[in-house]
Amino acid sequence: MNQAIGLGWAHSVLGVAALATVNPALAVIGGSTIATYVLIYTPIKARHEINTAIGAVVGAMPPVMGVAAVHPVALAAGWSALPTGLAAVFCDPFAIFLFAYQFVWQMVHFVPMQVRPTDHISHHITSHHIVTT
Repeated sequence: MNQAIGLGWAHSVLGVAALATVNPALAVIGGSTIATYVLIYTPIKARHEINTAIGAVVGAMPPVMGVAAVHPVALAAGWSALPTGLAAVFCDPFAIFLFAYQFVWQMVHFVPMQVRPTDHISHHITSHHIVTT
């Protein structure tokens, strides 16, 4: 288990370092996404329904990262102008659209899976010999 955790962190650090070679905004967004997934989403996913929304935010970040990778302001902004690069990416209409589209799709897809059938529906399903695992 410790080896898996070490390997996961090593890949995360190497991945963020690789993103930093493109531009700092991309590295910060990527690192934040990894941190949110590991430190917030993973511990809460078995404990609370809010995990779906947190997971949807994490899942919607890769398209934003794609915008950050090619955004002219983010590419021109160095580490000293990191807030400018991040603001440019997060205010970009295409990044906002991609984030919103992916976020909403995930919510529509995963929220129904959290809804537990009522006793009436459960009885109806089992009375029709539907096998579940």
